[in-house]
Amino acid sequence: MQLLVLFVVTFFNVFLLGLSSQIVRDQQVAKAFVISWGITLCQFVFSRVSANTTDPVLAFICSGFGGSIGIVASIYAYKWFINLRSK
Repeated sequence: MQLLVLFVVTFFNVFLLGLSSQIVRDQQVAKAFVISWGITLCQFVFSRVSANTTDPVLAFICSGFGGSIGIVASIYAYKWFINLRSK
């Protein structure tokens, strides 16, 4: 269960970091403010769960995959959102 939580939390952490980067670039202040809280929550949960993991190598691998998929998902999600707004 810990590994699944690490995967999901890392996915959303990196997803939100990527989204935040694009939103800050576009100077969307309110959205950046809200996303920052999501990033903080993900990092807090990650810290709590990773500190108690029984297999650090497997936890690292799960986190790596979660983050890698998260950044790609954030790029596509932002493109989708921009295309949706422009219609």
